[in-house]
Amino acid sequence: MITLVLLTLFSKIEVNIENLDISNLDNRQNNEQITVKIKLKFLKLTWAWAKLDYAKMKKLELKIKKAEEKNKGLQKKINARIKQDLKIILKKQNVKKEILKAIPRIKKFEAKIAISTENFVVTSYAVAVISIGISNILPHIISSKVKSLEKCIRYNVKPLYIEKNGYSIKLSIDFTIEILRIIKTALMIKKSV
Repeated sequence: MITLVLLTLFSKIEVNIENLDISNLDNRQNNEQITVKIKLKFLKLTWAWAKLDYAKMKKLELKIKKAEEKNKGLQKKINARIKQDLKIILKKQNVKKEILKAIPRIKKFEAKIAISTENFVVTSYAVAVISIGISNILPHIISSKVKSLEKCIRYNVKPLYIEKNGYSIKLSIDFTIEILRIIKTALMIKKSV
């Protein structure tokens, strides 16, 4: 039992999302090809894993919706409490720094993003803002274990000049986060509230 607890504490969660596909430009079903793999790894040993596909995620979504409907009143109280706690937490510098340390590290990022608005000028600016945002955030969250950035980090943001508000996002991403870091951050947040 103690071994399992220690193994869990010092493990990393590795998440692999393949074929995320979201769009409002056509009438097809979103995310039919999606697969999500979640692994618990200690060093290089994978000791627990789960694989979700579209059908499994739909079943999970239905269960979550049923649980939310049962607890609507409680959910409103929890949301109000979370908002209050967030205001307190974000005022403390040491907690902010710890939250930033708990950010997942990206190993692979492949994205194809296409956007359109009713105004072509706004579309052009939106593409620029999204591209700059991605390029400014990625260097801070890329794993140090990524050897070839050209192979692992690729994204394309392009405008669609149609007089309609729309988007299309195709994404594949791998990231890891340390369980001990999550627990440490959660404990620090709990102490500050």
